[in-house]
Amino acid sequence: MKPRILWIDDEIVTLEPLIKLLENAGYYVIPAASGDKGIEILLNDRIDLVLLDEIMPGKDGLAVLNDMHALGIDVPVVMVTKVEDADFITETLSKKVAGFVIKPIKFAQLYAVVKQILEQPQLVEKELPKEYTRFYNNVMERLNRGDITPEGWIDIYKSLLKWDISIDIPGFHELHDGLWEKVEKHFSQYVEHHYRDWVEGTGPLLSPYVVKEELLPFLYEHKRMLFLLMDCMRFDVWWAIKKELTPMYHIDESAYYSILPTATPFARNAIFSGEFPIDFVKQYPDAWRNNECERPAFMKRWGGTKNVAFVKIIKSEDAEVLPDILANYKRYPLIVVVVNLIDMLVHRPKHGLLYEVVQDIKGLRDLSALWFSKSMLLNFIRGLHSHGYAIFLTTDHGAILGRKGVKIYGGEHISPSLRYKYDRFIKVEDKRAAMLINEPRGYRLAPENMQFAIAKEDYFFIYPTHPDVYEKRYKFLFQHGGISLQEMIIPLVKLEPL
Repeated sequence: MKPRILWIDDEIVTLEPLIKLLENAGYYVIPAASGDKGIEILLNDRIDLVLLDEIMPGKDGLAVLNDMHALGIDVPVVMVTKVEDADFITETLSKKVAGFVIKPIKFAQLYAVVKQILEQPQLVEKELPKEYTRFYNNVMERLNRGDITPEGWIDIYKSLLKWDISIDIPGFHELHDGLWEKVEKHFSQYVEHHYRDWVEGTGPLLSPYVVKEELLPFLYEHKRMLFLLMDCMRFDVWWAIKKELTPMYHIDESAYYSILPTATPFARNAIFSGEFPIDFVKQYPDAWRNNECERPAFMKRWGGTKNVAFVKIIKSEDAEVLPDILANYKRYPLIVVVVNLIDMLVHRPKHGLLYEVVQDIKGLRDLSALWFSKSMLLNFIRGLHSHGYAIFLTTDHGAILGRKGVKIYGGEHISPSLRYKYDRFIKVEDKRAAMLINEPRGYRLAPENMQFAIAKEDYFFIYPTHPDVYEKRYKFLFQHGGISLQEMIIPLVKLEPL
């Protein structure tokens, strides 16, 4: 089947010789004499590449690009322009333009650009198995050496995610899933061995240190800042929404580790209070369980006398306060927004439309990106950007698909979460599936008079009564609270207005 090229140009008649040469080279070219006609064709036909004139009466090239973006039309675009204008090229590159052809058009240049873009996927597919084999062998060698550092685990995790996102080769996913399993097993063992040292101060950046060591220095550099915490945001979900922010901000992306358990009452409260659970539980003995101490803990520790707007968005109507804050932005040098939507997507029930859409990690990425692109939050960010606000963006923990149930035994008051449990007495049927903590104080955990079991890899806890029922109910749902790369390694992003 011939590749199909849509050429949008108000002087399309004058381009017939070039169109004929492209057709002789094996391409099928569809002409469009206006931007509106081009959009109409894109909505109703299969197109592999768009050649788009920069300057046209009515809807020009940039307007067509904006319409394609708004309509979700994901087709590579080659911009045809008269001059090599650096500002124009920078603006169009931010809109994901795949290439440029400079007028007057020379067929050799046109053909080279078209050929490179349309044939690149085939070339990549031929080389990817070799590249992946090198990556696989390198990871296995590092696992076998056993000398991976916290920074090394971050590198491996992000590389695994990039392979997840970038390729779809027959037989690849079975091999890749097997590598994921090996890596998560080694990582869980590593954390179990090192975590106690981490909380004593000899490890990577952890949740309680984020505000003091990263947020406050960034705030001091900028007069106005938005502190945005997107609850339960995996690293690849951040990458999925990142494209909406790239045109507005210079982005500095790094990573840090969530404390254990990787769950909101522990990890998020640690961020806002700047303390480990053993300390903030004493100050907020009731509120910490119900996620009601973020604001008082943050204001007490960090807020001082500054004017701080603090917004928590759990349902869509909670975001209705954002326009009022934007209208009065001068009052708020620091705005804190906590968004729970991604967490709600993760904790979807195993039925209904939402479950059909978010059945796997790709579905979670795609739906999160779609929501963000249409959200009131993004409009709020655009408004703050126009007023020069920087953004400090992070999350409290990630999530993993639970795949293997393991029986756990405890009392009638055992905590309900799937990936971590605490009670006065706890027993896990397969000890390899969990990290057991009998002395929470040594791990700076609370309640101190409890025993903890924290699931490793992709295990989740099920009760011994009707275990088959519980396993079927919760298998292949997104969960958090345990030990995995996908829950513990999370994005920390600083965005400065362009």
